[in-house]
Amino acid sequence: MQQRGLAQGNDDRVGAASAEVTSNDALAAHLAQAQRHADLGLPVGASVRLRFAKRLVYRVSWLFLSHQVAFNHAMIEANRELTARVAALQERMEQELRDELFDFADRSVSQAHAEIGDYLAGARSVNAELILELRALEADLTAMVSTVTRVSSRGHTPPSLGAKDDGAEIDGDSHESER
Repeated sequence: MQQRGLAQGNDDRVGAASAEVTSNDALAAHLAQAQRHADLGLPVGASVRLRFAKRLVYRVSWLFLSHQVAFNHAMIEANRELTARVAALQERMEQELRDELFDFADRSVSQAHAEIGDYLAGARSVNAELILELRALEADLTAMVSTVTRVSSRGHTPPSLGAKDDGAEIDGDSHESER
């Protein structure tokens, strides 16, 4: 009983220590502990108390215990294989996730470039339309300046810029004739 209490205390310390390490290290620690106990404390060592009695019990129960020892070792190996498979699967999933994130980032950057190109093309189109309107206004202004210069060089009052006064044009000749 006293040994069992000590073994339980050791198990508690191993459990507490494994909580402090990462999950992979904890799993390795549990597998190492299982490996230490897989042989059920057999064969009985030379310095063990009550060695003769324990060896006698061992020989009698070996018919049953041999299967348990084989099962324990098989389970430990199965757990090690599963641990390796889980680690490989986790690594593969992390790599696929990284690849997907990079692909998403590339698509996002490409899409942003395309959207910026579309906005830039729209801005260029609006700019071209504004330039055409500006040139048309410039041509109209040049024509008006030319008309004003021509009329003022003749000594006439320039006509208003498209304003009408009850249908009659305002210029210097019409004012003189009314007087």
